[in-house]
Amino acid sequence: MNKCDIINMNRANIYRKNNGACMSNTAEIKKLIQTLAERAEREIKDIGYFRDIIVKGEKDTNFGTYAKNIALIIEKDPREEGKAFLSVSALHPQLKKDSTTYLMKGNREEILKFLHQDNFFENLNETISALDDQLKKLK
Repeated sequence: MNKCDIINMNRANIYRKNNGACMSNTAEIKKLIQTLAERAEREIKDIGYFRDIIVKGEKDTNFGTYAKNIALIIEKDPREEGKAFLSVSALHPQLKKDSTTYLMKGNREEILKFLHQDNFFENLNETISALDDQLKKLK
């Protein structure tokens, strides 16, 4: 048995096997960021309609958090042409509830610049931890 196949049940430090590679929660979150940035470059329009972009972990992806799943979302601002919201959402493990917060609002260029900031990963981790704490309080 490979150490990547072992799941630590206390959810403190969880690894899983993905395409033969050992992945931690850090790698999973970075993968979400990369996927969102790639889709944003292709799909967001400066003007006109674009579909909301939702990037979430695959089924049984474990982020080492209390939350069942994490999603990064870009949704068009219905009131202002050319603007969109970037948000992060954490899904409660048992209840059908989530905790969501907006990270920023901007045009295509501003969102892409925000996603590629050096400290974006660290800030996102802090935000996910705060959302996780909110979910723990739900009964």
